[in-house]
Amino acid sequence: MRNKIVAKLSSLLLTATIIIGGIMSPIETTQKAQAAKKAYCATLKLSNNLKLNKTKTFEKTGIYQESTFFPEKQKVKIQYTVNCKRKSVGKNYQVTYKVNYKFFENPQIASDIIAYDDWLWGLTKPEALYTVFNYQTGKSLEAENNKLGVKVKGSDWKWTYYPKQKYSYTGILAEQYDSKDLWIHNYKSASYSFTVTYPKKCKDVVVGIGFVNKIESLDNSYEKMYWNGETPYGKTSYYKNGKKTMSYMRLK
Repeated sequence: MRNKIVAKLSSLLLTATIIIGGIMSPIETTQKAQAAKKAYCATLKLSNNLKLNKTKTFEKTGIYQESTFFPEKQKVKIQYTVNCKRKSVGKNYQVTYKVNYKFFENPQIASDIIAYDDWLWGLTKPEALYTVFNYQTGKSLEAENNKLGVKVKGSDWKWTYYPKQKYSYTGILAEQYDSKDLWIHNYKSASYSFTVTYPKKCKDVVVGIGFVNKIESLDNSYEKMYWNGETPYGKTSYYKNGKKTMSYMRLK
């Protein structure tokens, strides 16, 4: 009799376990689906055209414009190549990116004489950029001690330039500034490398590489807040003005 009772209890417990398992599985699935749906970067529609252990080349359009030097928009062809290699290091992955840019045109300034009435600050030109951020929150991962345990280490940037284009001031500007050696020069090439180290279990690292045609001031801006880890990438001019010129990948 005792054996029958034990057997019956065991059967009931097994049935209960199966029922609970059947109930919990959909809940867990739903929670995972909700978590994925709530991911900040899922709403940004980022490209996923950078690939692990491959070299990719992109050709995009850069724009120079400023009311004095470049009163009309001048478009230039910019090519950047990204070499990406990943290796396993204990519990982490290390991904090293080597990036090279070529600026194929050298826009000429409209005039070599700058008058006071024509002078306006705010030269906008293509600026090379890379950034690493959290897929769930959109916030920068380049600050130390971030919660995901991600580390980003960059190299020095190397630049080459086209020949200097000289200009001079007239009127009040000539009185306020030294006119003996005034010049600008455009980028000809750029190169840098950086390494992202992240835990193998982490699926929320996003890397962006490319350039932005117009970057807002870093003073009291979303850009400054982004680098401080205070605001997400989608609110910055890097995202808004780089939709056609930046390339991305999500590390998994």
